[in-house]
Amino acid sequence: MLHIYKASAGSGKTYTLTLEYIKLLLGYRDEQGRYRLYRKSDAQHRRILAVTFTNKATEEMKHRIVFQLDILAHDTEKSPYVDGLMQLFGCTVEQIRGIASETLYVLLHDFSYFNISTIDRFFQQVLRNFTREIGLQGSFEIEMDNDFVTASAIDRMYSELSDVDQKGLLNWLIHYAEERIESGNWWSLGNRSERKDDLRELAGELSKETYKLFRNEILSQIKDKSVLDDYLKEMRRIRVEFESLLRKLGEAAMAVLERYGLSPDDFKGKGRSWIQYLKKIVDGKWVFILPREIGQVDIVAGIDRKAIKNLLERQVPKHD
Repeated sequence: MLHIYKASAGSGKTYTLTLEYIKLLLGYRDEQGRYRLYRKSDAQHRRILAVTFTNKATEEMKHRIVFQLDILAHDTEKSPYVDGLMQLFGCTVEQIRGIASETLYVLLHDFSYFNISTIDRFFQQVLRNFTREIGLQGSFEIEMDNDFVTASAIDRMYSELSDVDQKGLLNWLIHYAEERIESGNWWSLGNRSERKDDLRELAGELSKETYKLFRNEILSQIKDKSVLDDYLKEMRRIRVEFESLLRKLGEAAMAVLERYGLSPDDFKGKGRSWIQYLKKIVDGKWVFILPREIGQVDIVAGIDRKAIKNLLERQVPKHD
């Protein structure tokens, strides 16, 4: 019989799967379909396979099962599973406690056969059991070299840039390099020997979970190549407008300070105060990580802190 549980994050999937695993550890279904407790533990965990997607999920499942077994064995009444198990198996608390205690003891002394693993590890174990049949050496190792695969894919892309259908990609790479050079930023469209370059960093994003979650939606959006061009144009427009707004705000703030004869020495930190950030903004040297003092007007030399803060707030318009 196959049971499929579909639920959103945080709805109790791990709780339910742990219960199902413990049910298989403690009992069985007879020919009439009724659940019965085992009279004694016989290393049932050796005949149960649980497969997860990630190592983190594997460790969480193992920990959860052992933890709940320990509660059933030593503090049975406090277990969230005890009522359901008693109803399922038609037994008493003492019977649950007895078989749980024995099962926990056997499991901990035979932990290497506690078969909860990732899909990758499971198939590696299958391959190792059939190495002779598939013509592999018994000592083979599987290597996951993402850097090598990424570098090979980039090399292949470069070799195909001369193709007619890759003209758009070639123009994009040329435009990207020119834009980086004009802005004075570091750039590299390097080869396999370079450990760090822009394309390799971009390709690295494709192996991350954040991309995989939205992969289908992204691919459907960029089938039309003009979408990326429009997206870049819109991002550049937003950036230019934002930088212009920052410069105006910085100039307005500096004008207020100049009007009231304030210098960096009048503020906490003096030459290292947040005033320096205003100067950088006015000069077009964008700094987006600001110190804790920003937003706090710490004034010395007898000038009222609240009054200066109110002046700044009136002169500089608020923007979302």
